[in-house]
Amino acid sequence: MAFFLKNPIFFAYLCGFCLVVLTKLNKIKILLKSDEQRNDNEKRMVKKGLKIDLLMALIVHTPLSITLFWFAIFPLIKSSLLEIQNNILFWSGMVGIVGYGFPFSLVKRFATKVTYNTLDSLTKSQKKS
Repeated sequence: MAFFLKNPIFFAYLCGFCLVVLTKLNKIKILLKSDEQRNDNEKRMVKKGLKIDLLMALIVHTPLSITLFWFAIFPLIKSSLLEIQNNILFWSGMVGIVGYGFPFSLVKRFATKVTYNTLDSLTKSQKKS
């Protein structure tokens, strides 16, 4: 506990990783099954890169999202929320939980939407020609 009080960002990471495991539990179960135990849809998911998807969520997505949230948003609210030392773990945990899903997913969703709209407009302009 003393380690997390001195290094609250690690508590944020721990909470974020725990949330990844909870939200991806069904996918983890699929990977833990043998090939004979998987149905056709699960086999297709594994062939399409389910293992890479989970590894990317754990190794890239979660740490980047939490780090981005920690350095971009947390300083804005830190002074008012962390006046009492006992609150530091609570708010660091909240940063980990919120940081997991918010910044990186938001950017990813925005980029996907822009790409889709661009491709859609290009397709429509090609049809008109």
